[in-house]
Amino acid sequence: MRVNERILLIHPSLGIGGAEKIIAFLANELSTIYNVTILTLKGTQQTLDVSENIPIECRPCYSEKPIFGKNMLSGLRDLKRMSNEISQVIEETTPKLVICFDLRILLAINIQKIPTGTKILFSERADPFENPFYWAYLLKKFYKRIDYIVFQTNEARAFYGDIVSNKSAVIANPALLRVLEGVVRDESESLPVLFAAGRFQHRKGFDILINAFAQIADDFPDYIVKLYGNGEEIDMLMKLIRYHHMEERIHILEPINGVVEKNINATLFVIPSRSEGIPNILIEAMVAGIPSVATDCSPGGAKMLSGNGEYCLLAENDDVDSLRDKLSFALSHPNDMKKYALKAKQSLDRFDKDKIFTEWKNVIAHLIG
Repeated sequence: MRVNERILLIHPSLGIGGAEKIIAFLANELSTIYNVTILTLKGTQQTLDVSENIPIECRPCYSEKPIFGKNMLSGLRDLKRMSNEISQVIEETTPKLVICFDLRILLAINIQKIPTGTKILFSERADPFENPFYWAYLLKKFYKRIDYIVFQTNEARAFYGDIVSNKSAVIANPALLRVLEGVVRDESESLPVLFAAGRFQHRKGFDILINAFAQIADDFPDYIVKLYGNGEEIDMLMKLIRYHHMEERIHILEPINGVVEKNINATLFVIPSRSEGIPNILIEAMVAGIPSVATDCSPGGAKMLSGNGEYCLLAENDDVDSLRDKLSFALSHPNDMKKYALKAKQSLDRFDKDKIFTEWKNVIAHLIG
């Protein structure tokens, strides 16, 4: 039965990214029950399918300028503008519930007076142990004020202690794909490729992967590494590749939609992050049957997905030598890696999308009443 309560989901975009994929999934499922609207704050291309009965409004006002430091005034002005735009859309749509997954959006919402009767749900995607002190301080303040928080791991939830104990849940990401339908891995066509994807920033650990592969490259001369992404560390990563004389072996490529599907016959998927929530792309690789290596990054999402190393190889966090050893084992033992990949695929009933949506639905029904 469909009810009249309105839900507003706010995110920078519906482009490439794990959070975007979950938002599209959540919006589509919720739209069968509630009146759902999506607000995006960047004028970027939409790459995700959203039900035609969901209005999507775009107000290009998202800013990544620092709100602390020497450009503080400019950053605060942009934040205020974003806050005003969000406030206007909330006033126009009169939602019973606002859902957001982005820290800056949560901050923009909270510097305005939240209308009476509108509840706020925030989904924490980052690693709270890695947040700068000012974000940690602000989040603890905001979490006291907003109505509900959804975490991805128990470790992330435990970070905030009693502040969230009575108004939070841990909900994993569902096993969703982007465009894998009809694409099947063919082991006889395995390609000598390792690939990784994500934003080029320190917490994603691409430098660890480059350093680790450089140490074993001579032992596996047929293999190349593909890194899909962009971000603030791209120049540093390119310099690191040149430092190791790996220009012909490690390639930086533009981010693409369906990166797992485009690399369906790669030998190995690698996630070298220093911190990560529940990495959606690792779920996609597991669904696709691609053998994987992950780092045991905080706050525990990769360890949980891998079954503590049962379903894919798990390297020590922020440890080049450990990742090097895991990569070397994976490339030297293809039959063992096939067994890992098969077990990984079979393990994903834990993340069945209907089960995960039921958890979200129960939380939202509780909030809306």
